[in-house]
Amino acid sequence: FSHLAWVNTPRNQGGLGEMKIPIIADFTKKIATDYGVLKEDEGVAYRGLFIIDPKQVVRQITINDLPVGRNVDEVVRLVEAFQFTDE
Repeated sequence: FSHLAWVNTPRNQGGLGEMKIPIIADFTKKIATDYGVLKEDEGVAYRGLFIIDPKQVVRQITINDLPVGRNVDEVVRLVEAFQFTDE
């Protein structure tokens, strides 16, 4: 649910604002397991970010330790850079 809050929060308030990308939840932890970010002893996932292009190619992987967050501006910059270089 935190991801929904992230896209529902305007960028000038620290969120992403309106995005035209899917945001998913991993209630069964299958995705976290498949991508190797599940911290099994605690049952939580590390802060993984995977940018996957329309051809299903993984273009960027970032995995942070639990107390370390992500930089929204850097994520947007990466997505825009991949889109630009693909044009």
